[in-house]
Amino acid sequence: MNNFVFSYSNKNTFFHKINPTVKLFLLPILSFLTFFLPFEFCLSLFFVQLILVMILHFSAKEILTDLAPIIFYIFLVYFANFWGIFFVLIKELPFCESMIQSCKNTFCDKNTFISLFRIFVLVQTSSIFFKTTSSVKIKASVESIELFIRKIFGAKDECLFSDCVSLFITFIPRTFELWNQLVLSWKVRGEKIGLRMIFVLFPILISIGLKKARETTNAILNRRS
Repeated sequence: MNNFVFSYSNKNTFFHKINPTVKLFLLPILSFLTFFLPFEFCLSLFFVQLILVMILHFSAKEILTDLAPIIFYIFLVYFANFWGIFFVLIKELPFCESMIQSCKNTFCDKNTFISLFRIFVLVQTSSIFFKTTSSVKIKASVESIELFIRKIFGAKDECLFSDCVSLFITFIPRTFELWNQLVLSWKVRGEKIGLRMIFVLFPILISIGLKKARETTNAILNRRS
């Protein structure tokens, strides 16, 4: 089983069998509604996602793997907010009172919580989409949409736009797959996970990513020629 972020989960559920074109249309619509409708909609969507995740039998590891980046981001936001407020208050208030007031201002900020919760739900929506739709089906769906539009306007039967879109959509899971492979090789060498690992592996990730992108581009060009 793949264990990188937004990896496809090969299961035989009803959601896997839904036409990928339908899911492709729903993804941007739900993303838009998540941010611009009242918070109650976002909260309702969150509970629907919880039920759907249980029905689809996704493991806790699969869920946490996809949500790890946003959880880390939420931690950084609250961490930065806390210390930013603390260093302002410590100039005027005692240490303990500054700590207490910083905690209240950071964790009781309704606007920050709502914004982060919306992003969390958006990531979960993307996670369910990628886990139930393979990259092959995504590409085929985008191609079918483009060919349908081109047929309406009498354009050539080329899939120039769909190639770009499908590559962009699959960019995130492929990038995390490469990163997962690099981290695995790092562990096999007996190295410790820390900042040094990030500084060493990140340039390698960029290098391999550019190489993969070039190979993919050449494959697309060869297919058209």
